[in-house]
Amino acid sequence: MNVIFDIDHTLIYAFDRHSSPMFKPDPATNSHLLRLDGPIEMNLVVRAGVTEMLEKLSSFCTFYAYSHGLKEYVLKILEKVDP
Repeated sequence: MNVIFDIDHTLIYAFDRHSSPMFKPDPATNSHLLRLDGPIEMNLVVRAGVTEMLEKLSSFCTFYAYSHGLKEYVLKILEKVDP
């Protein structure tokens, strides 16, 4: 069985670091600072339950990820979602 996940706003929530300066990334809560090429920095939150869902489905599903984002952005997010 194949499952296609939309990355943005489904598996994760990402926003410009400068739009929320009070946000503090914390790996314990699955939030991270994501640095892309250039001056782009984003706060990334992996939604609650994503890791457990992927673990449960991985025994009988093949996953695909979909995003309108740039390849660099998608690859860095996938590193955080499924290290």
